[in-house]
Amino acid sequence: MRDPLVRRVASAVLLIVLVALAWANGLHGEFTYDDKVEVIGNPTIRFLENWREVLSYNLSRPLLILTYSANYELAGMDPFTWHLVDVVLQAINAVLALLVGEAVAEAAGVKRSLRFGLIAAALWAVHPLATESVSYVTGRSEQLVATFYLLACQRWLRWLLEEDRTAWAQAWAVLVLAAFTKEVAVTLPIAMLLLEVQVLRQGAVSKVRWRSYWPAAVLLGFFFLLRWWLYGALTSPMPLLRDPVEHLWTQSEVVWRYLQLSVVPVGQSIFHDHPVTGLTPRSGLALAGLVVLTGLALRDRSRAPILALGWLWCLVVLLPATVVPLKETMAEHRFYLSLLGVCWVAGALLARLPAAGAVGVTAALVVAAVVATQARNEAWATEVSIWTEATHRNPTSGEAWYGLGDAYRLSGDLVPAAEAYERALALDPEMLDGWTNLGIVRVRMGQGDAAEAAWKKALRKSPTYCKAHNNLALYYARGDELELALREFRTTLQYCPEDVTAYYFLGRLYEEKLGELDKAVQQYQAILELEDDSSYAEDARQRILNLTW
Repeated sequence: MRDPLVRRVASAVLLIVLVALAWANGLHGEFTYDDKVEVIGNPTIRFLENWREVLSYNLSRPLLILTYSANYELAGMDPFTWHLVDVVLQAINAVLALLVGEAVAEAAGVKRSLRFGLIAAALWAVHPLATESVSYVTGRSEQLVATFYLLACQRWLRWLLEEDRTAWAQAWAVLVLAAFTKEVAVTLPIAMLLLEVQVLRQGAVSKVRWRSYWPAAVLLGFFFLLRWWLYGALTSPMPLLRDPVEHLWTQSEVVWRYLQLSVVPVGQSIFHDHPVTGLTPRSGLALAGLVVLTGLALRDRSRAPILALGWLWCLVVLLPATVVPLKETMAEHRFYLSLLGVCWVAGALLARLPAAGAVGVTAALVVAAVVATQARNEAWATEVSIWTEATHRNPTSGEAWYGLGDAYRLSGDLVPAAEAYERALALDPEMLDGWTNLGIVRVRMGQGDAAEAAWKKALRKSPTYCKAHNNLALYYARGDELELALREFRTTLQYCPEDVTAYYFLGRLYEEKLGELDKAVQQYQAILELEDDSSYAEDARQRILNLTW
């Protein structure tokens, strides 16, 4: 096959087949973890015709939410179709990675550029570290932003190599799509500049065509101004979860953990209980190692441009999670696109082997990766299986056991749910949500006294914890202990004056148990005054009509 187009098409078909093999056993998995919130619990995606509401659910990621809505229109809440879309996205991304890799090698003057692109794309497309982004529906955010990210880079390389102004405009247009998919797109202009500096200019910054980057200043300025207008913050609208300096030391260690999983994917989990750390010998050595590798990459940028590019790409794409403290210190899906940089390094090293050796080693690595990915799909098949694995990986983590408790509770398996929550609370007695959910499980098991004790335990630790007050109030109301129920609801509203759950069920208590209809109407009206858009507001509006008509 000497025709370049035929060889390129054949390579793309091979990648699609590999992706299909790697994820074929993951199509029948359940919705798991945040899928329960972002997919099942997101009412806006059920009404694609109300596209404004769909797009406003998460103003930072409207295009992602739009794909959820389209998925729902296609097949409702059947997980199979959702997983199928994600596997198709992975196949698209694999082909885009092939095209970007080929263009990178071509720009760097590498012979057999298509071979390099195929090796790197194949290793990346079926790597088990990508499972959290493919088999986990909410991980689609990483896949979709990667689609636009890679497409923009491919167009940008065409502009650099062929002076195609249409490709230049297309690259910036696609960047806008990426920006409305996930915040990591903020690093895309840096990645585009990196491609030019490292592989086309061989590190000669003075030769960069700086004028061609003027849209970056405009688009990034618009992006940050929009976030400030919407959230009052340039990065995360939420309060910082940890000290930024501590976060930097922690992420210095976490990057090495990602790299280890890239090379030897052993110990993967939905939950990595990596502790927050300050400056320690370990974190200091980790940061020093990253600095040394970066220095070597910059030093050898002209002699080994693709090796340097792969390492710097890895760091650039991971930059948002490194800088902004997020809830989990480590999550495998964050490394999805960074992993491509590691695969470029591997591809560059393999390309130095004789042709037969490169093919043989690559084939062995790809087969091993497909087998490992299929094993990861089995772990992701159910909520219970993925959290069971997490407790095996982190047996002393209260959060891992709490996740397993939630998995069992949501599946209706109450006895192991209670056991998992109790294990979590033994490890972390200050986990208020653990006490709350343990109480919910106990009351469903008919153990009302144990449920009441769990909620009171939470309140002894935090008297202002409104979830426990609400649960106690509902428990007392169902037992016709109406004064106690009133006391707990009022306590909730004293500490949490915007708690619509308390207003709603207090209204129901006045309406159905006490017959004080005027007071019931007052509670329902309070929900509407809070401009709540939950199902409580809709029902409250109907109850006001029924009571006042």
